[in-house]
Amino acid sequence: MKKLTQEELNQILQQHSLWLETEGDQGARADLSRADLSHVQLTDVDLYCANLSRANLSHAQLSGAQLTGADLSHADLSYAQLSGANLSYADLTRANLRRADLTSANLAQADLTSVSLSGARISTDTRLHQCSVFGHLTCSPEALPWLILHPQWAECKSSVAVVEGSQE
Repeated sequence: MKKLTQEELNQILQQHSLWLETEGDQGARADLSRADLSHVQLTDVDLYCANLSRANLSHAQLSGAQLTGADLSHADLSYAQLSGANLSYADLTRANLRRADLTSANLAQADLTSVSLSGARISTDTRLHQCSVFGHLTCSPEALPWLILHPQWAECKSSVAVVEGSQE
C-alpha cells in the first residue's frame, strides 16, 4: 500500500476534477486503489466514480465528500468521518466502516454486501435504509432499526450479524 504525498494526491484530484468537468475528454478518473490515505483531509472533495478499492481511508476526513458511484470495495473506512457524504450508488462490498461517522450520509442504492458497520454512528437522516444490498452485514444494535425499514429486510435478515459497538 503506497502512502501518497500531498503533491501526488493534489495532482490526482486535479486530473479527476478536469475529467469530471470535461465529461472524460480530458484529465483522468482518480485511481486511488490500494493507496494509503489514512488520516487524510478530503472534506467536500468530489470523487464521483473514483476508484478507491482496497484503499486505507481509516480516520480520513470525508465530511461532505461526493463519492457517488465510487468503488470503495474492500476499503478500510474505519473511524472515517463521513458525515454528510454522498455514497449513493457506491460499491462498498466488504468495506470496513467500523466506528465510521455516517451521520446524515446518503447510502441510497449503495452496495453494502459483507460490510462491517459495528459501532458506526448513524442518525435518523442517514439514508441507510435505502441502500440496494446489505447481505452478510455486521452492524451494531443502533443500526438495526434503519435496516429493518429496508424493503429487502425479510430476505436478508438471516445474514445480518448484530454485535455490540465496542467490538473491533
